[in-house]
Amino acid sequence: MKRELTNEVVEVEGGNGAITMQINGEMKAVSLKINEEAYVGKNEQLCQDLIRTFNKGTEVSQKIAAEKMKTIPGLQDLLSGLGG
Repeated sequence: MKRELTNEVVEVEGGNGAITMQINGEMKAVSLKINEEAYVGKNEQLCQDLIRTFNKGTEVSQKIAAEKMKTIPGLQDLLSGLGG
């Protein structure tokens, strides 16, 4: 399962398309591209957009991981039993 999640990569954009980030299913950043011209003299805005883009990517990655976990035989029954 871990290998599958490592190979699952999502791409998200932020900063009105000026930032492109790829995050794998383990919620680790794989690549980052920044249109530097969009941020000349705007370091604070760049930092805020990077954080938002990373958070967006990890959210999508978490959803993919959760969906993959649902396919593990017997896991749903085990988790249901833990809840009460």
